[in-house]
Amino acid sequence: MKNSALIVSAVVVATFTACATKTTTPQQPAEVASAGPNTVTLEPSQSNAYQYALAQAFADLSKREGSRTPASVVDAFGSSFRRTRKFEVYVYPKFMQMGAQPGAGRTQVKLDKPSKFLFELNRNAKCKMGLELVSEADRNGCVQVEIKPIESKIKGHQCVRLYMDADYRAFGLSYYEYDAEKETFKEERKRMKWDPTQPLSAEILETPRALAPLDLPIHASNRMKETRTTIALTRGARAGKTCEGWTYSYRNVYGANVKAQWCAGDPWPSVVETNGYVAVLESITN
Repeated sequence: MKNSALIVSAVVVATFTACATKTTTPQQPAEVASAGPNTVTLEPSQSNAYQYALAQAFADLSKREGSRTPASVVDAFGSSFRRTRKFEVYVYPKFMQMGAQPGAGRTQVKLDKPSKFLFELNRNAKCKMGLELVSEADRNGCVQVEIKPIESKIKGHQCVRLYMDADYRAFGLSYYEYDAEKETFKEERKRMKWDPTQPLSAEILETPRALAPLDLPIHASNRMKETRTTIALTRGARAGKTCEGWTYSYRNVYGANVKAQWCAGDPWPSVVETNGYVAVLESITN
């Protein structure tokens, strides 16, 4: 696996803060992330969890057939993504519900109240806010996606910026890191370069309340299964309806299982389920 995929395999604890606050630009962009104070530089963990995920990643690597975009995905979703200006995603965080007493009942996974995120797509800017993350050859077709929590108790206009192309290849992203010890946000925006041959994962960014719904199955090649099916929607504005689409099951770069259901014509996965949340696509503005 490429160095970039290995480096980002460590979990980055982060959250959202103001989009409009100042940023800095590293002097020398690196292959994965520059060494400046506002960029990701991660030391490999010696934990058992990390070592297991790393071993699993290499096991998956040996079974890969190469990174590619399934033709069905490009045909069904790409045209919709190119004309969409914004959409909302509701994220239902998962939590464990314990029995009242030991042995009294099974521990169950429950869904909390949803957090709402607004995705705004800017194609005209050509990702000028993250040029050090996007190669010159990719800038002309780069889409800057701002992901903002609609309801938040934190003051300021918050967002994560994602830089990608119309075929869902992610080049990188930026955000403001939360300092848990000081209980405040760092002032400089952190930037992370992403391997565009790998599926984007929400495990990069973890907030106190919910994970940003970043998971995209498009470029997953780690044991990805693609099935054409009729999808029954059970949450959100389209609950009770069905659509024709595809179901994708795969392992992300961290070794965790992800399932995505994608209705034909939707610009983003219609339903995504990970270990941490269930995300549902809501209103779409073309």
